[in-house]
Amino acid sequence: MKTILSIIALISSLIVNAQTTVTLSQLKNTSWKKVKIEDRKVIEPVDVYSFSRENMVWYKTNKDFSFTYKYYLTSTPPTKYVSSLVGKSTKGCYMVRYNPVVGSFIYYIIKTFDKSKGTMVLLPRSTEELIGGQAKEITYKLVK
Repeated sequence: MKTILSIIALISSLIVNAQTTVTLSQLKNTSWKKVKIEDRKVIEPVDVYSFSRENMVWYKTNKDFSFTYKYYLTSTPPTKYVSSLVGKSTKGCYMVRYNPVVGSFIYYIIKTFDKSKGTMVLLPRSTEELIGGQAKEITYKLVK
């Protein structure tokens, strides 16, 4: 009985933490608009991320502010930010973003990515304690 419960727990964990591998070429020259956090719709103006090979540019839909982050993709959960991977690590199921203003990084588990349907679901994570805890699953819609 104990073995069966262990197997069920393991399978459940794998299903909950399912990930999708994405390549830089799939992200390059695209923009994604935040549409949902968990099951709540996002109110305008909303966040938009535009991707190049090395940068992800964040801005609000009213474009009154923007910020550029260096990022890379990796196949393993990061424990630190490795700047030499920016633009060189070409695929992965984790997206790692560095914020030079605060001197730290966060990473996203890429839960789903379907460019043909125009949807991407990310789960933000941090190796540090965040005020308010970890962010919830975020759904993005392809803008271009």
